[in-house]
Amino acid sequence: MPDLSAARRPHPVVVLVHAAEQRLLAEKLAGALRRIGRNRSRRITAVLFHEATPALVERADHVLAILSPELGAEPDAVTALTTWQEASRGPILLALASGSLGWDKDRGGFTADSAVPEPLRADYSGEPGYADLTTLKGPDTYAMSDADFRRGIGQIASTLYDLPARDQLDGEDIQAHERRRTRRLLTRILIVLLVLGTAVAIPYALSNSKDTARDSRAAREAAKAAEEKERAAAAGRLVDRALKPDADPPELRLLFAAQAFLLGDAQAGPALFTLLSRNDEKVPPFGKLPNRIESDGVPTVIGSDGGVLTTNGIYYAAGNWQPRTTKMPEKDTVLAVSPGGRHAVLLSTESLGSTVTVDGSRHRCAGAEGTVCRAVVLADLTRGTVERLPLEVSALRSGLDGGPVTAPWQAAGPSFWPDVFTGDGSYLLSWGSLSGSLFVVPVADPARTVKVGLPAKPISIQPLKDGTVSVVTERELLTVRPGDGSITQRVPLDAREVMTAVLRPGAREVVLARAGRLDFVGTGDGKLRGSVDTGLAGIQQLVLDPAERTVAATGGGGGALVDVERLAVTGRGPWGVLGTSARFADEAHGSGIEAAFTTDGSRVVLRPLIGEAGWGSPVYIWPTDHRSWYREGCRLAARVLTEEEWRQYVNLAGKVQRACAPETLR
Repeated sequence: MPDLSAARRPHPVVVLVHAAEQRLLAEKLAGALRRIGRNRSRRITAVLFHEATPALVERADHVLAILSPELGAEPDAVTALTTWQEASRGPILLALASGSLGWDKDRGGFTADSAVPEPLRADYSGEPGYADLTTLKGPDTYAMSDADFRRGIGQIASTLYDLPARDQLDGEDIQAHERRRTRRLLTRILIVLLVLGTAVAIPYALSNSKDTARDSRAAREAAKAAEEKERAAAAGRLVDRALKPDADPPELRLLFAAQAFLLGDAQAGPALFTLLSRNDEKVPPFGKLPNRIESDGVPTVIGSDGGVLTTNGIYYAAGNWQPRTTKMPEKDTVLAVSPGGRHAVLLSTESLGSTVTVDGSRHRCAGAEGTVCRAVVLADLTRGTVERLPLEVSALRSGLDGGPVTAPWQAAGPSFWPDVFTGDGSYLLSWGSLSGSLFVVPVADPARTVKVGLPAKPISIQPLKDGTVSVVTERELLTVRPGDGSITQRVPLDAREVMTAVLRPGAREVVLARAGRLDFVGTGDGKLRGSVDTGLAGIQQLVLDPAERTVAATGGGGGALVDVERLAVTGRGPWGVLGTSARFADEAHGSGIEAAFTTDGSRVVLRPLIGEAGWGSPVYIWPTDHRSWYREGCRLAARVLTEEEWRQYVNLAGKVQRACAPETLR
């Protein structure tokens, strides 16, 4: 093992697991290391790679990476390991769970088949030691009684605790075991002597002791329950008062919601969200799209990366929100924009006639211009060129009335977004209802469009980080390779009565929206992991943040942010309606909201589907971290509760933090 004794701070050692199936091994390793180092200041923490936040990794004095051949393909693993390297604290401790780890002495580096991810390969000047766990034969061998497990623990602990050798560690463990056996034997002898000497007194003493312990435990539990009930009641009152219009000054209502947040009330986050929303014109992090002027035009579409395109061809790049003038054709309706704003799909003014023929069947048009179908084009917003897309894509966007159909399903309506670009913008994905097909359009050459037949009506189309495309249909979950349109995976799925869906590849589950409820279903076993009631009348769109920790659900009634790990709503409200005139409220609740996360997941960008002119269709940008709502509420309140206000509104005894005190804002 590498010598890491130079860095000594009483912080936890982080044991990183590259996949969920290694959780048990990591926990057993951490438990054994805790027992060996129980008299030392270090603690051992086992976490999944995607849970290893930069703050946690940077606090550690050592990091132990559990290696396997699949580790290099895990983006979260690479990110965590890179974070440790940037902290410049020396090499990472290595434990090999599967695969091999070889060293090329001539080249001075790991062999090509070594299970070492790329970020680690340049970190070791010489052949490193490592804990070899490949000989373990399953969970039954994850114990100190197993020689191979004990040997691996010795290799790790000798570095962590400055022990001279692994053999000494084995000796210490055996000696500790013998001491425990001796203590148990002496205890048994003492109990026998007590039983023989006080046969009459023991039953009474034991009964009395049990009763006393039971009463004491019950008293403690009752006191704790009463305290929690009192805190919950106080938090509930604070939330109710915070949301009561005109009852108190704005800063006092913010303090009420902030105090309820510290007390752990589940509705405090949404309450803060609502109160901050009403300040959207004044608070930069919680407001409308910055840098926009009215002459830029009305925001008309949001890209998958949060970029915004207006009717006048002004594009706002996600993150810095700096406007850029594009060469968008005039008077065309925007249907979708690519990440970065290079291309857009437009419903042009070009007429296709009153009827169209698709796959040998004639259909009558019933578009916005009476009975005329319009062409759909792909526009290069940098060069100003356009190319027409396949006829069926155009016909679907124009609408069809009467005539034969060649598939038992029709377009899903405004709740389904049929046009989306892949993450790198190289492909456009569009659904054609007339033949139940997915069209994969290469942006560089639309003439080479690939048509992929689907087994049932699609519910969602989602580009994935690995370059493939996920398609959720009513009967199956498909994985499509856009290059040639081949279907590489089919998973049975019951998605009947589902309005929309989103896949969480890292968790191997799909989120299904039924009415206002989200169901989390495993893609491997089809089992329901849990459900969340969003409080919305209906859900028309689901978007997932890049880290797969938050889902934004929008539709009738506004929107909701859902923590997918805790299965809890962290923010809820009629997004986008706030700050607009009251006449838009009912319309917005019914027509839904378009949403997208920024690439870093720190913001969700929202556009209410209300109005098509003026400020009736604004864009809102909201932080996803509910603690930022707490900090922003405290910044606006600019004070803490006075003693008189505390006694009147909170009145809790014991150690309770005051909302907005400096120590609570860190």
